Amino acid sequence: MSYHISDISPGYKSVSNLLQDANIEQLKRLLNEDQELNKIVRNLQQVKDIEAERETLLASNKSLAEFNLNQEPVLLEAREGLSKVYLEAMDLKNEMEENKQKYDETINQESLDTVLAILQASAAQSEEETEKLADELKRGDLLVEDFIEKFMEKRKVTHLLRVKAEKMAELLSKKRNNFQLTRALHLV
Repeated sequence: MSYHISDISPGYKSVSNLLQDANIEQLKRLLNEDQELNKIVRNLQQVKDIEAERETLLASNKSLAEFNLNQEPVLLEAREGLSKVYLEAMDLKNEMEENKQKYDETINQESLDTVLAILQASAAQSEEETEKLADELKRGDLLVEDFIEKFMEKRKVTHLLRVKAEKMAELLSKKRNNFQLTRALHLV
């Protein structure tokens, strides 16, 4: 079975024609001189297309690498910020654990009525602090952005303390009523 180079790869028709039209002397020269053969291969359209695509990819990779390098300061800043936030979170966690330990110690030492009084006093104190923030804003001692941030946080704390105090007062009242009812039933 015989076939031509043009049958193998349709993109090589020009080379196929060149080789079919070449005499023995020209074919020997191509066989012995790599430069001539390389020149023919480099002139193929497919090779030119591949080379052009390679150049485009190199330029694209270079551009992407430059962009990535330009993003390094942003990444480093973000990493630094994340590290700072992580350390703050760890500090807050440690503080919370210390406060929880203090709370556990306090709750064991104080009666429920004392805890209720402390909650109510804390809510009142927090309310006073929000009023102080409002006064600072009125006097111009505090920027609006700082006021909003601090005020919202204080109001949240105040509200939580007030809700907890009210709920605890309600539970204590129910507990006292149940105790009195149980006591009255035992007397009958």
